Amino acid sequence: MTGEEFAYALSEQGLQETKAFLSRTGDMENELALFHARMEQMRKRKKALETDGADGPEKKVLLAAMTEMEQQILDAYKTLLAAEAQVRCLIQKLPDQLHRELLEWKHLHHLSFFAAAEKLHLDERHVYRVYKKALQAASVFYHQAQ
Repeated sequence: MTGEEFAYALSEQGLQETKAFLSRTGDMENELALFHARMEQMRKRKKALETDGADGPEKKVLLAAMTEMEQQILDAYKTLLAAEAQVRCLIQKLPDQLHRELLEWKHLHHLSFFAAAEKLHLDERHVYRVYKKALQAASVFYHQAQ
């Protein structure tokens, strides 16, 4: 890694890119929760149609939509698992165990800084400082791989 690449990795933009990479699993989990909520609404509608004895085109359209939603959910889980593996791989490259643990709690378990501080038995303010250093270290590895 050249000095220029190293400087970029530690720049505000470089750190934001790394943070976005680490945070994407949380975004994916939120998307999955929406898919599951939509699927639950479809199941309720299907049950209502069955209770009413309806077996017309509305039910066929609903069943097709449910099949499509099931495929979207499966695809989203596959994408999430791949993203989690990539994030975990980056985190495991860090030499400092505390940095690894904090990034794992924050970005794989999606804990708040307060909850991560409790898990790590640290003061919350200290966790913010450690997080900044962990993010910087992760950013170097992340941009080195790019």
